[in-house]
Amino acid sequence: MPTIRRGAPVLLALWPYLMLAAALLPEETAAAAAELWWLLTPAVLLANLWNACTLGDPGRSVRTCLWVKLVHIPFYLLLFAAGAVMVLAMVVPAFTLLTPLLLLMLAGMEWVLLAVGSSYGIAGALGLRRAGVFTRAGTAVRWSQWPWVRRMASGVRPLSRTRSRIRGASSPGSARQQRPAASSPSR
Repeated sequence: MPTIRRGAPVLLALWPYLMLAAALLPEETAAAAAELWWLLTPAVLLANLWNACTLGDPGRSVRTCLWVKLVHIPFYLLLFAAGAVMVLAMVVPAFTLLTPLLLLMLAGMEWVLLAVGSSYGIAGALGLRRAGVFTRAGTAVRWSQWPWVRRMASGVRPLSRTRSRIRGASSPGSARQQRPAASSPSR
């Protein structure tokens, strides 16, 4: 059990790079290695999700999330560069149809990898909340200290006020004075 607890995050951190290493192998071996990689990927991801959900120490979960994400940064940059090259290759008619599908697959791979890596951070945050380290209100106060959160929150309030004004004027029996309908001049 302790081997899985230590080995699963390490395997998750190295898993995308193993796919890239398989591409450097000779052609026959690379095909078999890629097939094995695709078959074992769900097992690695599920083992990490299980590990994140059952890991008892919230501080360890947060640290694990941090270093797994730091190790994955070069992989994300490499896939971004590959996507940019694919977009530039779209001038070739065959790539015009193929590139969006490949980019969708790459984005899906990145999203799943990001979600599984984030599961350690989410589990750590929930564990810290259960331990009483922070509360919902305290978390909201911490989030509101970041400028981009304040900008997003300030954009929502005027929208809700505008929506209530629109609803208030058109609802029957509202406190606002309704303008009388303009009468047509009689001849």
